[in-house]
Amino acid sequence: MDKMDEEVLVVPKDIFFARFEYFEGFKPAKHFYDESEYTHDLEGHEYTMCSDHILSNKRYMKRRDCEEDPSYLQIIPYICIFHNKGIFYVERGSGSGESRLHGKISIGMGGHLNESDWDWTWPAYNPLLKKSSTVTHGCRNDLILHGAMRELYEETDIDGNINITFAGLINHDCDPVNAVHLGVVFFAKLWEDTTIQPKELEKIDAHGLMYPHMLMDSKHYDRLELWSKSILDKLKEIDKNEHYG
Repeated sequence: MDKMDEEVLVVPKDIFFARFEYFEGFKPAKHFYDESEYTHDLEGHEYTMCSDHILSNKRYMKRRDCEEDPSYLQIIPYICIFHNKGIFYVERGSGSGESRLHGKISIGMGGHLNESDWDWTWPAYNPLLKKSSTVTHGCRNDLILHGAMRELYEETDIDGNINITFAGLINHDCDPVNAVHLGVVFFAKLWEDTTIQPKELEKIDAHGLMYPHMLMDSKHYDRLELWSKSILDKLKEIDKNEHYG
């Protein structure tokens, strides 16, 4: 099937922002700023409020019909991986297919949502790789979370345990491509003895774990993809990196 015939989940932009105040860039979840004992409950409440609004107003459209229609937001779960004080990154290569992304650095992985994501579950054991992993999270199980976990599973090989946190939302209206996408951001923290490798090595030129301040230096910053740059900028501003590394 042509990828442009894929039916993806969208929400009318005016309906989404009728509930949430307009913002530009990465808007972190409130629990980033909350140091109380109720932080975990706040995370679950925030995610449920956001997810409820999206899923109660969702519809499915072919990608070709919504790619250039800014009246709809394509909902993209976007998941970043933190491990041993570093952030997992990939540098996209010529095999990635989209020339505009060649040489760009990304700290997240994301993709469109489909109705089939309702039924997707994290495989506890991969018999081919003989690896096992367990996922815990503070969010309710729903299509958006399942889509984020599916992206993580499709893009990486993880051997060990993972904790997923709802991190916030991303919106950019700076160009036609970003104007039709809304990111629902999750952070995945790997347990200490967990290992991770990207699956599609032919599509990337480099990968690994890097300290946040190194990704923010002059050698890397200008090559960061917009969503990755937005997240790192905000994390530096609120100085919460240590909670996820």
